[in-house]
Amino acid sequence: MAVINVASIIASRGFRVLIIDMDLEAPGISYLANQASSDEVSAQPGFIDYLTDAVERGPESDLWSEPAATSVGRYCARYELPEDSLRDKAASLHIMPAGRLDRDYPSRLEKLNLRELYCAGEGLALITAFKQVIQESKLFDYVFIDSRTGFSDESGICTRDLADYLMIVSGLNKQNVGGTTQFLAALRKATGGDRQFKVILSPVPNGEDALVDQRERAAEVAFEAGWGAPVRLELRIPYHPQLALTEEPHIFRRRSGYLFDAYHRIERHLLRMIGDTTQAMTDIA
Repeated sequence: MAVINVASIIASRGFRVLIIDMDLEAPGISYLANQASSDEVSAQPGFIDYLTDAVERGPESDLWSEPAATSVGRYCARYELPEDSLRDKAASLHIMPAGRLDRDYPSRLEKLNLRELYCAGEGLALITAFKQVIQESKLFDYVFIDSRTGFSDESGICTRDLADYLMIVSGLNKQNVGGTTQFLAALRKATGGDRQFKVILSPVPNGEDALVDQRERAAEVAFEAGWGAPVRLELRIPYHPQLALTEEPHIFRRRSGYLFDAYHRIERHLLRMIGDTTQAMTDIA
């Protein structure tokens, strides 16, 4: 929900945005189409199908033989944004689902063994080509990747080989803080500490101020130990029950309030991290 809301804010400013669902074991973003297009997204080929085609057909596959825009576009579905939210008709939001979500999806996921491909020395080249084709397609101004939670082949690929900048979401309970601390230590080892990131605390309950303060202090100490440098905890998503009840982005239901402000704050920090600002985006648009 954080990905779809922040991506929708940027798209609504007049930009072309893509979300790639790399949570292959539990593809959530793949279902985040409105009712009118949910069948289209379910039948839409995505990441698994794209890479499987490249592995099986090699030079004749879509990844290697088609023009970049044609190749990428075949594996993406448009997410319809409310017209009254758009500043520019050229704006768009697309989703590359984890794959075609039919009854054969689990077997296709198992067949595309990313760990085996990496061990064979083929995985990194394949993922690098995938990223390069998306860039060369020039279809999108911003690309968001929804990574799998925790330690997995997919999360390693997302954070190490695909992403330029990271937004790390963590709860404040001991399990989440401990897992995020281990993740930060692994990230530092894999990247030499040369990777920009922000930590987003979520969900943060209202009305538990003393306990929240206590858990935030504990998280800061733990994250610093894991990363080897101070980690500022400036971003949080407050708990809101509607997030568990609907897939519709909150920013389209209500354009004010604490949750709306939280997503906009994440957007501002993200843009600042990558060297953009909302003012610069407005000037460009």
